Amino acid sequence: MNERLQQTIQLDEINATLVHQTAQERIAWAVKQSENLLLTTNFSPFEAVLLHMVTQIKPAVDVLWVDSGYNVAATYQLAQALQKRLPLKLHVVTPEMTVARYAALNGGVPEIDDARHDEFTQLFKIAPFNAFLAAYQPDFWLTAIRQEQTDYRAGLSPVSVTAQGIVKVAPLIDWKTAQLQAYLTTHDLPNALTYYDPTKGPARRECGLHLQ
Repeated sequence: MNERLQQTIQLDEINATLVHQTAQERIAWAVKQSENLLLTTNFSPFEAVLLHMVTQIKPAVDVLWVDSGYNVAATYQLAQALQKRLPLKLHVVTPEMTVARYAALNGGVPEIDDARHDEFTQLFKIAPFNAFLAAYQPDFWLTAIRQEQTDYRAGLSPVSVTAQGIVKVAPLIDWKTAQLQAYLTTHDLPNALTYYDPTKGPARRECGLHLQ
């Protein structure tokens, strides 16, 4: 049996179990597998749910935030509030080019149908993300993606493996917005519904980060 086929079978077995478990149990499973674990966030709406859950199980977890520089004020305020509230070991990475420099040279964010938009997405999100992964080299990656967010994510399972061989775990994959709001209310967590990601464009469109 080749390694890729063996990996697929193992994933099927893992997902067959985790699909019936709670988000907390999925997190606990990932933490048990490896200490070399990374949690990513963009401080978008309801991100506080996974950040809170993970820190209850693994305090001072390494958290990656790719700050494009295009975030709205509410996002930066939420990030500050959650850093004060939770024991986050936050790593903030930024693109090599600043927003001001890009705007001066290119006249602003390219439209989705502009040929330059893919290059823009690489520069402001994917390149800094991949650079950090290459340096940190996590075995496991915890992410807050959910099935109801995009058509692509609708077909995802709790666990997958990236092209780089990182085990990606989505504990909230099958959660609905109402569940997220209830969790925020129960734990008195802050939230910010105003959010802007220049790499995504229309709702339910992938920026490319989770398609790699």
